[in-house]
Amino acid sequence: PPEADRGGEPLAGQDVQRLPLSEPRSFTFEEAGPLGITTDESFDGKVWFIKAVKGAALEQGVPRMSVILALNGSDASGLARDELRAMLKVRPLTLTVRPPADLRGEQLEGRDLQGVALPAAMLAGANLKGSDLRGADL
Repeated sequence: PPEADRGGEPLAGQDVQRLPLSEPRSFTFEEAGPLGITTDESFDGKVWFIKAVKGAALEQGVPRMSVILALNGSDASGLARDELRAMLKVRPLTLTVRPPADLRGEQLEGRDLQGVALPAAMLAGANLKGSDLRGADL
């Protein structure tokens, strides 16, 4: 079955059977102090992704451009910036993310990306043409 959003509905405009998704990964932080991540919202404001990684997060291997799925098991989608910041300070913290899909070598067509938001995708070497990106938010 196609990937679904939190409400059980298929993701709008996205046929996930054509786009490869990475497996979620979890990282646990016990020590007090900054994680070393910089976050940003997706274009639609529904998800958070990790823009930059340093410090404790870098040491544990948290991938840059990962989508934050959960914090200590609680869904992170739709959180306000202040809520996210407060939850990131809690210790111990289990950070669950979906690392960016590696699309290198994938043969994508325009219909694969139409209406799809891919802030976490690595598109280097994806062999895309301008028409392939029409309607995509990257």
